[in-house]
Amino acid sequence: MIEERYMELADRFIITDYLIKVLEQDKQQFEAFKLSEEYKSLMDHTIIRVREDMRTIKKTMYDGKIKVVTTSGASEDFIYFTVYQGNQDMNMSFLRAQLRNRVGQLFKYYMMGDERFFAEDYYANPQNGD
Repeated sequence: MIEERYMELADRFIITDYLIKVLEQDKQQFEAFKLSEEYKSLMDHTIIRVREDMRTIKKTMYDGKIKVVTTSGASEDFIYFTVYQGNQDMNMSFLRAQLRNRVGQLFKYYMMGDERFFAEDYYANPQNGD
């Protein structure tokens, strides 16, 4: 069985990876805004911060011999991942709505300093703050 701290790290990797993708896509929508350059600059700054954190997450995963792989069989409602550590593996699944909420919570952290994403009881009750 993979230690809980490594599963939490894998979870953070998945959420952060999705946040980067969402921010990159959303940044393209600012073209129609009157202050488009200012919004793009804000998004670029946020993306840089998220990527810096992602580098730290990846290094910690590398040091812990953790690998996360998207597993085939995603459905309309769920996305599946396999987390590997050495010769051990564990499956993770996310309800798409839950993943979207988690990405939103992490976004709030980067944009507004809302630290509920990092609350100690988060993994015991991931719906906190919704």
